[in-house]
Parts: sequence; C-alpha cells; structure tokens
Amino acid sequence: MTKFTQTLKATVQSRIKMVTRLLVLNVAVIAVSFIFTMFFGEARKYWSLSLFINVVLWLMIFAIAILIKIAWTSRNDLRSNRFRLIPVSETKLYLADNLSSLISFIYAHIMQAIFIIISLGIMWFTLPSNSFGASFKAGFQYNNISAGDIGSDVLSLLSPILLILLVHLVDFISTVILNYIPGGAQKFIKVIIYIIVIALTIYIIFNLGKVLVSFYTGTLAQESGAIWLTNGIVGSFIIVIGVINIYLLRNVETIR
Repeated sequence: MTKFTQTLKATVQSRIKMVTRLLVLNVAVIAVSFIFTMFFGEARKYWSLSLFINVVLWLMIFAIAILIKIAWTSRNDLRSNRFRLIPVSETKLYLADNLSSLISFIYAHIMQAIFIIISLGIMWFTLPSNSFGASFKAGFQYNNISAGDIGSDVLSLLSPILLILLVHLVDFISTVILNYIPGGAQKFIKVIIYIIVIALTIYIIFNLGKVLVSFYTGTLAQESGAIWLTNGIVGSFIIVIGVINIYLLRNVETIR
C-alpha cells in the first residue's frame, strides 16, 4: 500500500502548481489595473494608495477564485482514475486530498499577505504628508489596532475546508442518487438532482447550525466567546461531513 505521505506529496504538488499559476495571473491583473488607474490625475498624485487599493481589491477577488478552483480541482481529482487508482484506502486518499487543499489554501493566503504587506509598506512611506495622507494613516491604524485574533484565524482555516467538504457532499450524494434513477446520465436530470441536493444541504446545515447555537447560548457562548462557538460548530460539521463523504466515496465511480 502507498504511504499516506507519498499520497499527500502527490496531491500537494499538483495543487501548489495550480495555485501558483493563479497567483501569477493575480499579479498580472493587479499590474494592468494599476497602470490603467495612472491615467487619472488624482490617482497619479496618490499612486501608492492606488496601488494598495488595487492589490487589496484584486486579492479579495482572486482569494475567492482560488478557493473555488481548489474545491473544484479536489472534486475532479476524487473522481479521476489518476488519484482513485492509487493503491491506498479511501480514508487515506480523502484525508490526503483535503489536507493538500488546506496546505495550498494556506500557501495562497501567505503569498497574498506578502503582497499586501509590500504594497502597504510602499504606501506608508510614499503617501504625501498632507492632511489627507495623515488622516488616512491615522484611520488605518485605528481600524486595525485589534487585528490578529486567534479565533478568527482558526475560523479562516476551517471555513474553506467546510466549503470543500460541502462540495464533495453535494457531488457524492447526487452521483449516488443518479445511479439509481433511470436516465440519470441525461444533463437535465443531473441539473435537477444537483439543485435539489444543494437546496436540501443548505437547509439542513443552516438549521443544524441554529439548533447548535441555541443549545450553547448562555453557557459556552459566554465563557469562550461567539467566535470559538462558531469554530466548534464548523469543526463539528467538518468531522461529520468528512465521515459521510468517506463512506460515499466508496460508491462513487471515476468519470475520467
């Protein structure tokens, strides 16, 4: 049997390459957007602020795009012969796939944070020392004085994993259902089943979340804070959905 670390290495390398290509495209888009803003007089006067805004705006957009791409790639890999035929158990394969998704997301997050720090440093030392520049710096310091909460950092790591697991859950359940429906290979039937499963999944997750919140309100929420309550709920969903997905994966056939 293939070792877990070997499986993880293979999946991580594939995801890191994909994320790197998206980050290069991200930098190229920022550069083009920044050059375009330089055609405006006020933007040229505060060019470093314009650069910082372009960086933050496009990084936010690409952060969402990267997460979606990671989730979609993970889904495709789990349905491909290239990964499913690796001589390793479904549990190890699924854990390796999701851990590689988390590692690639952290890699993208770190690289984007570096871009923001660099652009922020450039802006901080080149922004004109007039009333606008001074008030902007003062406002920026005030709004970020309490940044870096550990609970928020944990949630930022748990949330993308939950999203990826939900993508798997919807895909696996829909696939299993379609296997038992006459004409399940038709695109129209697939779309209908996927819509129904997505709606039911959102409804169940939302209501389970409400029940858990109401159960802990007044006890754990007061002692640990709302953010840690949220982390606990998200973590619980990850464990339960992960177990369900591993079971369903055994009944999902490869498609390519």
